[in-house]
Amino acid sequence: MLREISRPVVVVPPAPADGSGILVAYGGGREVARALQALVLLGLAKDETVDLLAVHRDRDIATRRLRQHAEFLTAHDVAHRTYPIVSDDTPASVILTEIGRRGRDSWSSAHPVVIPCATSS
Repeated sequence: MLREISRPVVVVPPAPADGSGILVAYGGGREVARALQALVLLGLAKDETVDLLAVHRDRDIATRRLRQHAEFLTAHDVAHRTYPIVSDDTPASVILTEIGRRGRDSWSSAHPVVIPCATSS
């Protein structure tokens, strides 16, 4: 697990699986902005849907974190969905649970998976 990094980490398999989409999961902060800027500037988000996931024990905080990044993607005409998830578990375990719960037709077949930071806040 990566903690408190200031640069985004983009994980892309050597041969992407069938499917589409990009998952961006985070705890908030400038790392997310950098990751989304990189996705847009490098053209990785072109013709893909970006799923933004925020994990926090307070739904309002998770929603607020997603809102500002959703606005950035909207300004750049990038299709996206938001998932504010309320949990006291670690973000890493929640992300893995959500990927498993949603199944192959969703994030498990996504091309890039971006996890700019994983915090417990």
